[in-house]
Amino acid sequence: MNRYPLWKYLTVLAALLVGLLYTLPNFFGESPAVQVAGAKAGVKVDNQTLERVEAVLRKNKIDALSANFEMNGPVGAVRARFTTPDIQLKAKDLIEKALNPDPSDPNYTVALNLRVHQAVHRQRFQGA
Repeated sequence: MNRYPLWKYLTVLAALLVGLLYTLPNFFGESPAVQVAGAKAGVKVDNQTLERVEAVLRKNKIDALSANFEMNGPVGAVRARFTTPDIQLKAKDLIEKALNPDPSDPNYTVALNLRVHQAVHRQRFQGA
């Protein structure tokens, strides 16, 4: 029977744990998203901004997987997730035009983003 010192078993276990942690992002998919933030110090992003974004999307018949307002420290941001990159690009253009009537002096920054697909995460780990 092969017997190894305890430190060798612990080294193999540590390597396996590091490998598992390294692969975790592969278990979560990503969704195309649009992020809205204030472009100037005086511009606040809040729930009203979220309502404006949702209204623009509804008016143009664009379905978002989710749209939410998040505080990141003292700064707020609105994030909307979409099913395809084509819808993401269309939504970005529409949101940008609605929130920034003067493109040469924007009040909001509208950026393309990829967000972790949290529904997949919940389904995998809740057994659904």
